[in-house]
Amino acid sequence: MKRILVGKIATAHGIRGDVKVLCYADDPELLFRAQGVFASEKTDKRLTLTPKSEPKPGLYIATVKGIADRNAAELLRATMLYIDRDDLPELDDEDTVYHIDMEGMQAVTPEGKVLGTVLRVQNFGASDLLDIQGDAGNFYIPFCAPYLVSVDHDAKRIVLLEPEIL
Repeated sequence: MKRILVGKIATAHGIRGDVKVLCYADDPELLFRAQGVFASEKTDKRLTLTPKSEPKPGLYIATVKGIADRNAAELLRATMLYIDRDDLPELDDEDTVYHIDMEGMQAVTPEGKVLGTVLRVQNFGASDLLDIQGDAGNFYIPFCAPYLVSVDHDAKRIVLLEPEIL
């Protein structure tokens, strides 16, 4: 099963075992679930986090079940936090798509010309870009207007206007 990165323990906070947690998800509740989050993409070790405060948007001070002092909290520094893909909430808007679900989708033009396969979604600061593997190699197309026409979940394809340089 594919795991989704939802956050990261940045560092210890204070002397009682609290940690600073960066939230990568739109919904911070994905980090603070009763069943916990995975502390690795590959193992089944879970951590149960409880938020105490949010000093900045997307940054939380939290307790970790079983961690009671700063030394133990320091050992968790840089721990990436994951959930299973199946634990993501169902989308109620058919125009919305999770980035992970676009991986492997076919990118085509409205006329049906195959541009390639979506390898991943990247964001270097301006907007989301589809990293597409085509016949001539890899290229990026912005995942926004005017290039994005539609996402067909059932056919597992994304309809895009072809950039002039292709």
